[in-house]
Amino acid sequence: MRNFKILLIQEFRQQVKSFKFLLMLALILIVTISTAYVQIVDFKERYQNYQIEALKAKEEASKACTFAQLHVSVIIPPNPLSIFSKGFDEKAGNKITVSVENLPELETISQKKNPFMAIFMNFDIVSVVKIILSLMAIYLIADTISGEREEQTLKMIFINGVTRLEFFLGKYVAVLVTITIPLLAIFLFSSLYITLQPLIQFSGTQWLKLLLIFLSSSGFLSIFILIGLWISVKSSSSSQAMVYGLLIWIIIVFIYPNLANYMTESMVNIPSTDEVTKQVNQINQEFGKELLNDYEIYYPHGRMYTQNAIPSSKYSYLDEKGWPVALPIWFGPTSKFKMEFHEGQVKRMIPTLLSYQDKMLNIHDVYRQKQLKQRRITSYSKVIMPGYLLEETANCFANTSYQVQVIQLIQEVRDYRNKFIEYIKTKDGFGLKYFTQMPKKIWTDDSNELWNNPMYDKYRSNENYPKLDLNDIPPVKISYPFKFPYEAFLILLINLVLFLLVSKAFITMSIVKN
Repeated sequence: MRNFKILLIQEFRQQVKSFKFLLMLALILIVTISTAYVQIVDFKERYQNYQIEALKAKEEASKACTFAQLHVSVIIPPNPLSIFSKGFDEKAGNKITVSVENLPELETISQKKNPFMAIFMNFDIVSVVKIILSLMAIYLIADTISGEREEQTLKMIFINGVTRLEFFLGKYVAVLVTITIPLLAIFLFSSLYITLQPLIQFSGTQWLKLLLIFLSSSGFLSIFILIGLWISVKSSSSSQAMVYGLLIWIIIVFIYPNLANYMTESMVNIPSTDEVTKQVNQINQEFGKELLNDYEIYYPHGRMYTQNAIPSSKYSYLDEKGWPVALPIWFGPTSKFKMEFHEGQVKRMIPTLLSYQDKMLNIHDVYRQKQLKQRRITSYSKVIMPGYLLEETANCFANTSYQVQVIQLIQEVRDYRNKFIEYIKTKDGFGLKYFTQMPKKIWTDDSNELWNNPMYDKYRSNENYPKLDLNDIPPVKISYPFKFPYEAFLILLINLVLFLLVSKAFITMSIVKN
């Protein structure tokens, strides 16, 4: 291997001085600057919206007077690594409301201020690597061996004592080092730009994950270099190699992945969100029938009560006479018999509501299981596609994958909701405190006493009502455990297999143009 270093340096100098390298480098820097700018502007906007929503959620929770009013909003902060690998960050939603009445499902907290910017949102730094740098890798290497064979220089090189393995390694390593220059420029520029933004802070773990994304990108580009070398070995001329290289790149990067997505969507039928909503509403109506039936059985019909302002419940239905029947949310001074009815209503119907909500959540689970099935089939069909492997690897390292941003997140919030429900139970939250803090000893059916006695003043309006003491409420903790993606191993495996196949093809090829 005494000639390897000489061949490597010579090939590297030729590559970095070539017009095609300088042209592609300029293009990559322009696209990177634009992409980084758009992604950082988008991140800052989302982070500001997150801060506003988090503050609003905290204020709303502090105003809760009853456990029916208590909402814990889990607001998901934007992920700084989404600038590099967008994945499902924000796509799936960034807020989950935890309460007795709300289902813990993802929702979106805000829209873009400038809808036109949404056109560019999904083109992240990894997309620059996947599309532009992969083309550059093939563009740099596809005509190297075929060109030298066409010019009849290979025979002279091997006569001078250069082994085929040295020559092959020199070509491969030189182009790999060359392509690493723009790759490194992309990551260094983006990282420097990010560090200058006061709103964006990377932790030590995130810097490590960014390094892993960089290394995965290097492995991804190595695959295209080897593909380009194989094309160069098999082509009889440099022009033919360039045409074949472009064709194969288009198939690998665009045609096959989109075709695989289309075929998977045809094989796995996933209901629309409207269908899911319809099924959930059907269960909602079933609960409504039980609530109306409970009202008919237990409410003392014919008795008139003193009315006070009551916020409407999400679970509100009309009886046969068109009168609304709902779960209680908040009660100030009102007739004693009505308070007693709602105390019993809560104790009877809240456990029933929770059981019906389990059925609603099961519908969402079935829907997501079908989505997961579709994604698994897609992954099987694209398991050797370098672009897919890079995306999945980067999303996993960046914690922007579907598994983290949807499945794991919802499961953790549901686990928290179980703690939230148990917490409410320990506070008599499924009894009187669900809808009132008025002690039983001052309940009365005397309307004059209700409106003339000053001891009722603090219960007359939601604003003056005593607030819940929530100092011991369980905190929300969302964890993102580190997981090394199997797709990264597949990138290494494909590199190894291609290296062996391409090197063998080069060693056994004819050095004379046919």
